[in-house]
Amino acid sequence: VKPAELLEAPAGDSSAEVARRVAQARRRQLARQREPNGRMEAGRLADDARWGDGAQAFVRAAAERLGWSGRSLHRVIRVACTIADLADAKSIDTTHVAEAVQWRRGIGA
Repeated sequence: VKPAELLEAPAGDSSAEVARRVAQARRRQLARQREPNGRMEAGRLADDARWGDGAQAFVRAAAERLGWSGRSLHRVIRVACTIADLADAKSIDTTHVAEAVQWRRGIGA
């Protein structure tokens, strides 16, 4: 990307707006399951996930293709749940899972 394009990019959300969305997502998690997504046990996570059409198949295929361990799979599901909560989505959609997969691959974890 050229420097001029970066400098002309629209400003993102303010820190206050991001903090508000994070607080709302956390309240949704606590209301739904009495704990944040990051603290859910793996068994509960698999049972309680609110899967949209194709999202579960997508994460399963990604895990198999990328050779993830069970722990890695559960981390991605937790992140996808949080991404869905931040978007105020009723279910975890393929786009949420795809973003979570990219975060996993991007940080090399």
